[in-house]
Amino acid sequence: NILNIEKIYVQSTFLDGLLISDTQNGTTSDLTLINNQAFTVNYNKDEQIFRKILTSLNGQPFNGLMQTLVYEVMGYGSSIQTNQVWTILGDATLARFNCLDYTQNGQFEDQSLIIDKPNGLQVLSAFQSHSNFYINTSNNLYTLASSTVNRFSGPAGALSSYKVNNNVIAYSPNTGHVSNSLSGADQQHLTFYDKERASFITCNGSGQFMQVKSFDANNNFDPNKLPNQTAISAVVFEDMSQIVFLMKDDTNGTYSIYTFSRYIGEEGHYDGDNWIVTSPSQPASARNKYTIPSEGTALLDKAISIFFSNRNLLLYVTTTDGIYTINYGAGSTATVSTTAKYTPQSGEIITKAKMYQQGLYNYNCNLIVGDNPTVPQTEWNNKAIIVTTQSSEYEGKVHIIPITQVASGTLDPSKAKTYDGFGKILDVTTTGY
Repeated sequence: NILNIEKIYVQSTFLDGLLISDTQNGTTSDLTLINNQAFTVNYNKDEQIFRKILTSLNGQPFNGLMQTLVYEVMGYGSSIQTNQVWTILGDATLARFNCLDYTQNGQFEDQSLIIDKPNGLQVLSAFQSHSNFYINTSNNLYTLASSTVNRFSGPAGALSSYKVNNNVIAYSPNTGHVSNSLSGADQQHLTFYDKERASFITCNGSGQFMQVKSFDANNNFDPNKLPNQTAISAVVFEDMSQIVFLMKDDTNGTYSIYTFSRYIGEEGHYDGDNWIVTSPSQPASARNKYTIPSEGTALLDKAISIFFSNRNLLLYVTTTDGIYTINYGAGSTATVSTTAKYTPQSGEIITKAKMYQQGLYNYNCNLIVGDNPTVPQTEWNNKAIIVTTQSSEYEGKVHIIPITQVASGTLDPSKAKTYDGFGKILDVTTTGY
């Protein structure tokens, strides 16, 4: 007789850490959570790896492919908040899991996640910005106030006549729950390129009360007259000092980096009935354009992951055989490093790469890097790259590789943390608690 022993996990063991979704057959998928001193706040135990969490809980894996994982917190305050992970599935639908025990607490088929859901709705991406959580869909952007609401109603009315190009959105850091230098209602902003309008669109405010604004032009470029472009990647800096977009020119195939200043509202105070302005408003405006030379075009054309640093003037370009960097900020031409910062082992290919950012940083960076931080910052927050590799279709590894020189993006693979035993890795994210 064969004795089949399944591990049963106790819910209190699920702390913040590294969360991985993978599939062993291309049809179902499961979750793995890694807790250790590098990824888990105030953790002083030996590393723990919880594999096949959903199989342990339900007796079988999840029916579907969890292609994208996004951590979010519903509610505000440790006694009432729910730590949860939204996942975009392979068929562009949604599911959601409670990080306490990874029970499913939302599904696409009913109204537990979206109330106004037209037939054929496709979910393209999900993200947290300021105090709101968003999904970009085939029916435009939906938003909810995550402090009080746990499902989407309908698309944001202010954005109904605009269309996000190529699912690329630059969104303000998640600073909506702590009152300090990074907070403020007008600091909540989204920016995207609308191809039909041939212009960049920026909007400020919260949820359904967003106000759409345009950018002022300068001698470098006019954000309102930029036809025949495709948005590739974007970021808002951690301190909100600038908005950055990587764009591809459809007519000649070249790439350029565009930077912008965000709109800043007027500041002041009342003296009786009189409003005293202490700082005038500043319009959203164009800043600089950096042309990427041909050696950068060659890398970008075959890239599988492209992402900006949100602290340094640096773009990471990942191909199947290496990670490269492009620096911008000096002159009008970006500088391409054609020597890889990382190459996979022989027989492996890179399938995905992204910046390592701890879960609570993504939820609300003020908790960690604001004026009055209340949560310790993990050693590698914004100082490491998450890389997934495959040696065959169902043999995958996850690598967390530290950045040794943040300005140049130099990596140190000798100090990487590597985890194997996965099938085809679908996504990696970080959770908080």
